[in-house]
Amino acid sequence: MHTLRMTMGGRLSLVLIGVILFGCVSNPETASKPEPAITSNEDPSADFTTYRTYNYIEPLAISGADGTRPLVGTFVINSINREMEWRGFNRSSSPDLLVNFDLYTETKVAVGSSRVQRRYNRARYGLWGGYQTPVQEYKQGTLIIDLVDTRRKVVVWQGLAQGYMHAEVREITQELVDDVVKLIFAEFSHQTR
Repeated sequence: MHTLRMTMGGRLSLVLIGVILFGCVSNPETASKPEPAITSNEDPSADFTTYRTYNYIEPLAISGADGTRPLVGTFVINSINREMEWRGFNRSSSPDLLVNFDLYTETKVAVGSSRVQRRYNRARYGLWGGYQTPVQEYKQGTLIIDLVDTRRKVVVWQGLAQGYMHAEVREITQELVDDVVKLIFAEFSHQTR
């Protein structure tokens, strides 16, 4: 594990990116797998037994330049509150941990290769085998959640969910956000109880 050091004053270097990965799959060709890929990283020097309280960085990375936050940001905050409180953390105006998150979606291109054989008139062209290059565009969504130690001003834990978004996903709901945030926090093993 790598130590993640970032200053509070600037935007976190691993800008918390993503669009909620609702109905995401890990490969555009295998649309039957509904769960996103989850990864996490933890600062090995962090003493998680000293953390009891949390709150949110202001402004959150998801907030616009004018400070407005989209509705999905409220859904993520609700989900994070449930996960932190379930683990015994209390929200406080002078927290031990600050939470930041961002949502990001990106259009990606998958390029493949498949061998094809074409037949032509032997007298004129002979046989020729070639390759086709199938190209597929898809949406990849990412949600990153960071927990920052307020005293040391370093990220002590980061969870990330990333996957391909189903084309039929049209509406983001609190329940869908809860599912993804719960998957991310399954990687966070610390409790205050």
